[in-house]
Amino acid sequence: MLAADMVVAADNCRFSQLEVKRGIMATGGATIRMAERAGSGTALYHLLVAGEFGAQEALRAGYVQEVVPAAKLQDRARTLAILIAANAPLAVIASRANLLKSVEAGLPQHRTQPRALPLSKSVEPLNSRVTDEPSQHYANPKSAS
Repeated sequence: MLAADMVVAADNCRFSQLEVKRGIMATGGATIRMAERAGSGTALYHLLVAGEFGAQEALRAGYVQEVVPAAKLQDRARTLAILIAANAPLAVIASRANLLKSVEAGLPQHRTQPRALPLSKSVEPLNSRVTDEPSQHYANPKSAS
């Protein structure tokens, strides 16, 4: 669940991070992902207490984004997939990549001023190729000198 981009949970779901009860450390990214989603205090609480918690607590903590009745879970997941797929594909891909790069870079989750991060070092800003000559506005960057 923690590795998913977004999570819709059934109202009867139960969650736990039981490793410490078994004498092992949570691995596979759980400690980092829990802290990213819920903050270090809440993450430590769930990691160290190792108790079970329900869908509403997971929603309050930020581990899941929605809680729906169990009978409507598949329909809600399908609806979200359709809503996302209806958007401009390149914008969806770029938005997701930008957010993941922000998280990877350790930028604050609750930034008040959005900051665009480049998708790769090879991406050239679109306006860098715009000139006063109309024929140059849509020039192929590989053919431009």
